[in-house]
Amino acid sequence: MSVFKQRDGARDLSESEIIEMIRQEYDQKLHRLASEITTHLGGKKTLNGEPGINVMSQGLKVRHNKSRYLYTVISVFKDQDQKSMIKLQTPEGSTFVIPEKEFEKNYETD
Repeated sequence: MSVFKQRDGARDLSESEIIEMIRQEYDQKLHRLASEITTHLGGKKTLNGEPGINVMSQGLKVRHNKSRYLYTVISVFKDQDQKSMIKLQTPEGSTFVIPEKEFEKNYETD
């Protein structure tokens, strides 16, 4: 027996209708969160002006847009001028450092 009284003219919802309503609410919440978050290396803002989330971390795999070569992020740091720099490692083990601007322009996460 239900603890809730059915209102006049209202009908019971089926289990599949309730699940669909929950999925729709969940999807709407995810879309709202996604619109508020920006991934960045430093200084970028979300659509609502809040700081974004820094997703760059050691071990992240990134791909060069033109060559399609795969690299591993070794570290993210600031140089003496307080500019964000990224240290990448090739599959062979050699490393190199690039500025954030070059990274954002020429690399994508894999």
